[in-house]
Amino acid sequence: MLCRILIFTLLFWSSALCLGQSASVHAVTPDYAGQTISTIIASNPFISFAEFSQSMVCNEQGEFEQIIPLKAPKVVQFETGVYQLYLYMMPGFHYEVEFPEYIEKKWEEQISPFYQPLAMPLAVLSRTSLSTQERIDGSMDVNHVIATFDSLFIIAN
Repeated sequence: MLCRILIFTLLFWSSALCLGQSASVHAVTPDYAGQTISTIIASNPFISFAEFSQSMVCNEQGEFEQIIPLKAPKVVQFETGVYQLYLYMMPGFHYEVEFPEYIEKKWEEQISPFYQPLAMPLAVLSRTSLSTQERIDGSMDVNHVIATFDSLFIIAN
């Protein structure tokens, strides 16, 4: 009987781990007051099929907060204005980020089939573990290393 309870407990615990967790992102940028931010997680980087897609409008202070369901670490894209911002997110963390100055997409850009958004990494101010509440400065986060590499790669090419 004890063995059955132990097996049931282990199965229940492992199924809870398999369900994944969520991550959250928060930013306050006054220029984004009333602007829409579309959040997208691509299931495959080569096929444009979204695993998760949601649009949110920033409040009057330009505050943006969103909970994103993640089963594993993923690159999350935030599309707003002329930007396509990306952030490497891991489940179980809260990210404080800083959006660049808002630039509205012009009508000509919206209807142009050749338009390419300005792709750039999102600046992380801090990352906090949801389970331990340990806070890591943005300069110690993996996104800082990704942004540094991307900026060097752009300069080299």
